[in-house]
Amino acid sequence: MRFLPGFGRSTQAERLPSGSRLCTMVVIDRSGSMSRQDYVPTRLAGAIKAAQALIDEKRAKRPNDVVAIVGFNKVGKIYADPSSVNVCFNRAFDQLTATGNTRFQQGLKSAQSAYQRLNDRSYQPQIIFLSDGQDGDKGSFAFSQHLKHQHYDIHTIGVGQRASVDEERLKKIASIGPNGPQYQFIDNVRDLVIGFKKLAALRMVTNPGDINHV
Repeated sequence: MRFLPGFGRSTQAERLPSGSRLCTMVVIDRSGSMSRQDYVPTRLAGAIKAAQALIDEKRAKRPNDVVAIVGFNKVGKIYADPSSVNVCFNRAFDQLTATGNTRFQQGLKSAQSAYQRLNDRSYQPQIIFLSDGQDGDKGSFAFSQHLKHQHYDIHTIGVGQRASVDEERLKKIASIGPNGPQYQFIDNVRDLVIGFKKLAALRMVTNPGDINHV
């Protein structure tokens, strides 16, 4: 796996106070194409495995963070409110099923709603957004800009067949890291797990003032 600039690393966490805690919203595409078996056993199962690895890694390295689980197709839904990494998320993952179309904005809106359910706003909001398809909602870029102005740090990940992934839109949605958009295409489950573990261990996040422009 070759990481694109800015993915899984950052040189700008010093801009956050020492000991800053993250509220990480894991946003998983659950459209029908996520049931395809080019990721063993399926793309959706691979995404869930990677998300579970992220939680395990945070439990070991960033135990004060909280995690929320969001799924989306043509609508978004919060499957787990922001919760300690020490709780079990299996029930949330078990409810994720692959069906319907893909609208990125719905996943982003549900991620924002998840963060708004958190009483303690001292947590830095972080979104890890995964999709295998084309965006059916052209308002997602503008909404991502709105989130960045609210200090959300956004990482995006494409999976599946590269030709089918809306990489241009995912790059625009991603926050800008020190070397470019925090976007990566990952073509297998093993590397997806590795990528999520790298994100889980981050102590540094992108400068919230870094905004993408069309």
